[in-house]
Amino acid sequence: MSRSSAEAVETPARCSIRISRSWARSWPRTTLGLNHVSSYVKHFGSLRKAYAMIGYVAPRDRDWLDTRKFWGAEQVRHATELAEVLSADLGLEAELVQGGISLDIGGVRQVSFLVARRLAQRGADHAPQWKAYRRQISSGLLAVMRLDATNRAIEDYVLLSSPLRAGRYVWLSSDSLRRHHGVPCAGKEELIKAIKARLAKSNHAARASSAPLNKRTKLSRSKTKGSGERRL
Repeated sequence: MSRSSAEAVETPARCSIRISRSWARSWPRTTLGLNHVSSYVKHFGSLRKAYAMIGYVAPRDRDWLDTRKFWGAEQVRHATELAEVLSADLGLEAELVQGGISLDIGGVRQVSFLVARRLAQRGADHAPQWKAYRRQISSGLLAVMRLDATNRAIEDYVLLSSPLRAGRYVWLSSDSLRRHHGVPCAGKEELIKAIKARLAKSNHAARASSAPLNKRTKLSRSKTKGSGERRL
């Protein structure tokens, strides 16, 4: 980086120091003339807020960084509510795993909640797109909360089946939903209803597949017992 470029990068930070010289004298320094990032976070809430106080506007939308903790809590809240519904309505005991955003039933991953932020739209002719970080989750259903254009509220939900294409991110658009047979849901109640239907169906199929095996086992035991009686 050239000297002029370095000065251009440091200029907003140097200006923010002048906001409060009394604080600046007590802040720890790691670079001559430049305070540590933790100092800005402590006094202004974040480095972005310190820059905003001097009128600096980032070229890209970074609001997602400020709301990430909030949406993480929403994932946990949705997963907890679903676990309670599954227990009450289907008698399924789900365990919260993966930091509270996923549900395991019988040690098998069943559902994981993700948050997909809406990407900046390239133009009026381009369809909206979303991007969600899935933490290398590769099994079970994916219940995705798609955020609105401001990335501050839930616009709708999408229910996806794993496995999807390998990678840490899930990219959503109208075309990708058709390819992955995604189920759009207007609200949380509709999403939970769709999940219940999927799990009830898979649970019924699992019971049906185990029934013939149990029947054959009982029949085999009865034949063994009967043959023993004839020998007597």
